[in-house]
Amino acid sequence: MLSGCATVRPVDWTTADECFEQIQGGLQDKVRTDARVRLREDRWNADAYACLAMAQYAAGNPEFALKSLREAEETIPEEAIDGIHDKLWIHQPELLAEKEYKAFSALAGGDCILRNVTALEGDGSLVLGYFFNPETNKRIRHIRAMQCGSSAEHCAEIDKVCPACTIEEKEAIITIRGYRITSVERLMSDRPIERNLRYIEKILELERAKMQ
Repeated sequence: MLSGCATVRPVDWTTADECFEQIQGGLQDKVRTDARVRLREDRWNADAYACLAMAQYAAGNPEFALKSLREAEETIPEEAIDGIHDKLWIHQPELLAEKEYKAFSALAGGDCILRNVTALEGDGSLVLGYFFNPETNKRIRHIRAMQCGSSAEHCAEIDKVCPACTIEEKEAIITIRGYRITSVERLMSDRPIERNLRYIEKILELERAKMQ
């Protein structure tokens, strides 16, 4: 009697890392459907929220992705939200950048990028590396903005997050002209900075769009 009823296809991923592999394979629609199935079962499933947002973003629907993230922030505990942000940083730093730019609010790790990149107003350079923070007495990975005049010898430091921090180890110098990255000087070839660059590029893209 029930043989004609459709069966529900089981979701074949459990983590955001697994679903992102499917997104990379072009299965955004499948992942969106799967994520909604998981959220009907568990409204606190942080991986499902991350997967839903990443699939929507990959499909070219940033507003729906941001809406999913806002819904997550209103629904699940703060520590789970931190986990979502960690997954976005690993897999889609562009989405994290867009979310944080539009709210002008970031986690501690992204605050220095967001605030110091926008403070340059389209021209200058960024120093990425390890700094010493005297307020916490800790060594932190940080990014500081530099704005130079006609002579590169006269540069002003712009640091909206940790002005008292002192540089200990430079990893890269990123030059920005006209709201675009024009050069990247890698001072330590073994340090991964690709996610940082993708985040910065998205912030600059959003800054350009705001000016149009």
